[in-house]
Amino acid sequence: IGIGQLLPPTATWVARDLIGVPSLDVNNPDHNIRMSARLLRWLITYHQSESDAIAGYYQGPTSVATRGRFPQTEVYVAAVQGGRWRFQPS
Repeated sequence: IGIGQLLPPTATWVARDLIGVPSLDVNNPDHNIRMSARLLRWLITYHQSESDAIAGYYQGPTSVATRGRFPQTEVYVAAVQGGRWRFQPS
């Protein structure tokens, strides 16, 4: 759902358990960005690797940890990392 493309159960978990504000609305762009950023922070801590965190965002953290990255996940990670320069300070 929304900008971060969060699954409803994930949005509920992030709002309630990671942020501690269960009233956050995944359909509100500001809330969605906040939840997406917090999820990515959690994934970076969980995987201890930026590229695995990105893979976990796309494929799911448990799937990456237990099954490895799928080929389409590798494409996604490369695309995200390849576009990083657009967001770097000049």
